[in-house]
Amino acid sequence: MPVKLFVRLAGHAAVLTLAANCNGQWTVTSLHPAGATNSRAWSTNNGKQGGWAFVDGVGGACTWNGTAASWADLRPSGYSSSQINALSPTQQGGYVDIGFGQPHAALWSGTSSWVDLNPAAAFADFSEVFAVADGQQVGWAQIFTWTHASLWTGSAGSWVDLNPPGVTFAQARAAAGGRQGGWVQMPNGFHASLWSGTAESWVDLHPSVATGSAIMAMTDTQQAGTIEMGGPPHACLWSGTAESYVDLHPLAAGDSWSSALAISGNTQAGYVILNDTIHASAWMGTAESWIDLHALLPADFTSSQATGVWTGPTGIHVCGYGFNETIGRSEALLWTLPTCQADFNHDGFVNGDDYDSFASLFELGDLGADINNDSFVNGDDYDLFASAFESGC
Repeated sequence: MPVKLFVRLAGHAAVLTLAANCNGQWTVTSLHPAGATNSRAWSTNNGKQGGWAFVDGVGGACTWNGTAASWADLRPSGYSSSQINALSPTQQGGYVDIGFGQPHAALWSGTSSWVDLNPAAAFADFSEVFAVADGQQVGWAQIFTWTHASLWTGSAGSWVDLNPPGVTFAQARAAAGGRQGGWVQMPNGFHASLWSGTAESWVDLHPSVATGSAIMAMTDTQQAGTIEMGGPPHACLWSGTAESYVDLHPLAAGDSWSSALAISGNTQAGYVILNDTIHASAWMGTAESWIDLHALLPADFTSSQATGVWTGPTGIHVCGYGFNETIGRSEALLWTLPTCQADFNHDGFVNGDDYDSFASLFELGDLGADINNDSFVNGDDYDLFASAFESGC
């Protein structure tokens, strides 16, 4: 079977030099719940989205499963405001306002019941969760006048202060693979930062050429956020070291702002200011790969932001929100690029990386190569992959 595979795929080698970017297949779905005054989606993971909707006079935490009709109300009873900022397959993180504009870091598990993570023992006044992953929650807590990058593992008592010695302002905004990402304020500006569970593990990812930097999202191997180099902030991508940074700011945007707010697989999401308008945007690792998601919206939408992204077996899913000027409200949105069978590694491109990934699993008879989902790995799967690979989807 391995010989057959490589002989038959050899005829498609020329396609490897014509890496196809599957940008033309994006669709947009409104997540705005019926009866809501405003809504915003902040995060997406495993086919679900989390965010905020103002319904019946109360703005609060909610989730969706890809449609407006799937809206699920997670607002805790008796509280005036709450929001979900982040999702894992089993948990949701954000805040609940306990009164008088006092947010407490909050953790949900799919219902309106919530866990108050505010580290009261450390005399915290305010706190908020921005990311959840692998049983960890990260965010910030304000203690007296200092803002502390914070880590929890499911309870207020588990709180860990991530501020390096001498730092009085820091936030953790991302988590993956047992590490945390965010920024700390140094004498010369904000510095993109990584931690591995303790303040002592702090790693400075601030590039030497930068005047400011921050991590907003991360995977096990990459970090996304913002970099300043004496001008407006630019969307940026790192691969674990300060000097690995890649400026994602598109040439078409000129001397304006951009930021990467989310990352999954090889896809980053955020916004670009273009002609004084905020445009929801996506990238796939380079400035040249920039995708203007705002251009897919009806003319009623005068601005938009992408705030979350998830790449999975069904495609690339980017959530966010746009302002509908005709109605005068913000609306939660979901942009989707459906799976292309030849885009085997789900990075939005059809190239040699997909060939290598498929070939490796196909040789082993791994069900990951079962493209037609018949529980067998055989020539039928090869034929489907080869056909899609040749056409570039």
